[in-house]
Amino acid sequence: MSQLGWIDFSPDDRNKVKNVLAMLSEPGTLDELGIGQVRDGFSGLLFPWVSTIQTRAKYFIIVPRILRDYQALKPAQKKNKTLQKYLLEQENKVAQILDGIHDNNTKGIVGRTRIKSGGVDRRPSVIYWNGLRVLGLVNTKLSLTDFGRQLDNAYHYDEYTHVIHDEGSDDHDSLKSRNLVCIPDLDNSWMDKLRLELSHKESQLLKDKITGTAAISNTIPAQLFKHDLLSEVLNVNVNANSKTEAFDELTAILLKDVVDESCKHYLKAAQEFSLAMEGPHIRYNIQLAKNNDYTHCVDEYQDAYEEWQEKVKTQNLFNSGCADKWLNIAANNGQRNINPVSKKFIQDCCEILEQYNDPKNLLHKRVLIQAERNKGSRSLLKHKLTKDDWVGIRRLDYRWSSAKIIINDIREGLNAST
Repeated sequence: MSQLGWIDFSPDDRNKVKNVLAMLSEPGTLDELGIGQVRDGFSGLLFPWVSTIQTRAKYFIIVPRILRDYQALKPAQKKNKTLQKYLLEQENKVAQILDGIHDNNTKGIVGRTRIKSGGVDRRPSVIYWNGLRVLGLVNTKLSLTDFGRQLDNAYHYDEYTHVIHDEGSDDHDSLKSRNLVCIPDLDNSWMDKLRLELSHKESQLLKDKITGTAAISNTIPAQLFKHDLLSEVLNVNVNANSKTEAFDELTAILLKDVVDESCKHYLKAAQEFSLAMEGPHIRYNIQLAKNNDYTHCVDEYQDAYEEWQEKVKTQNLFNSGCADKWLNIAANNGQRNINPVSKKFIQDCCEILEQYNDPKNLLHKRVLIQAERNKGSRSLLKHKLTKDDWVGIRRLDYRWSSAKIIINDIREGLNAST
């Protein structure tokens, strides 16, 4: 019996693998043609503190509160209790509280389905850790595992972190070590009044972090808050028919003069790449439908491909150097590594599609070669499927479907009276 495994290089690598495996269980995330690194490169430029498995904005507040509480424990209370154990206990408790006060219509409670069968599986502290660091809500560059190890081993961490506390509370000196997290208050009874919705104060903190952190000031969430575009974007996207339509609507709104030029540059390139890769993915879906005798789907996707051809031709999407432009932006000028096989596939597709007509079906053939190289025997093209199994990329929305939930939570909190 074969099993999936990996070499354990570091805590960050371990957590990345866990999150990838988690995402593979969600619809629409299978990267059959191997363009995921390029997609993730654009996502990191547009939404650097968001991941596709984040659910609600409140966890950006909950996790720092738990960390602060652990830091404030007396030595006797910490005996035989590591940060990891404490996080697990408290995150399970949070799931139980939120499940108890919110009905089943409330979405996004992490661990809700696992409360009675072992506790939270994908823990909020892991899911949100990178975002917490990017936003400066946790003041460290360490992985969660290394952060916990340092916190467990000593009380003083000057070489690792620095103090930030918005309130400037008189209670600061009572802490046993320097304050490593940024939270809106020192309320020790916060769990007693816990809800999934953000308070006004919590929302204001998150907004200030999103707009005031220099490294992310030109990203999409920051621009939405800075230029008061939240209502326009979120209200439009409520009625969007798909993730694709929602991202296209977002792009149309943000390509305004008021938005920062670098943000527009990245967003425009991301939308172009999303549209460019739709054609190869439709060809893949056509072959998948043929393999499984989904005759009506073949016709449906063939019509979609012809519509796509007309659209990209009208926009003159494929031209000399377009692939290298998209790849360079996604690689963030060499800061990210992109698989050479994936790069060659994208370049070849663009070269074929510069002609638009493609009478020899070269694109279809190239897609099949790439699917084989990317997945080998694991490719969906190698297996008979049920319709429930049929998942994969068609268009990319670069985490926007997750980000807009988080951003809407903050907007609603800002409109709250308390």
